[in-house]
Amino acid sequence: MATFKSDAVKSGLMFLGTAQPGCVLCRSGRVKEKFTAADVAELVPIPKGAMVLDVRVVNEALDACTSVSVGDKDDPDRYFAALDLSSAGTHSAQSEGPTTAHNHVYADEAVLTVTVPATQTAAKAITAHVLYKMVEGCLTDEADVFPAA
Repeated sequence: MATFKSDAVKSGLMFLGTAQPGCVLCRSGRVKEKFTAADVAELVPIPKGAMVLDVRVVNEALDACTSVSVGDKDDPDRYFAALDLSSAGTHSAQSEGPTTAHNHVYADEAVLTVTVPATQTAAKAITAHVLYKMVEGCLTDEADVFPAA
């Protein structure tokens, strides 16, 4: 089992000092590799205090991949438990994933992961777009950002 990191994960979290609570943000990541069974693609870093609104997965057709997991370290199938990536397409957790994943708020930083269950014959690309908003109280020192009047 190997772990492949997108450029978004390698670069880390973006500065969120200007992100007001309730502001909807999007971060994307892409990995193109010749995956083997049980490989993990780390695609998008998710900041502490982010409420995930939707996860969209865009993929090339992956060989024999009818039960792909999409989630994070704490819950590898939080957004999709058996996503079929055997055909090229776009998938939305908001419309296809488990309803329990909607509006999940991260107490700590996390990374969106995709676990590939089958070995691929060629390099295939997986892209993820995570739409999230920052919730009230997510900044470490709100007094610096929102000074008292």
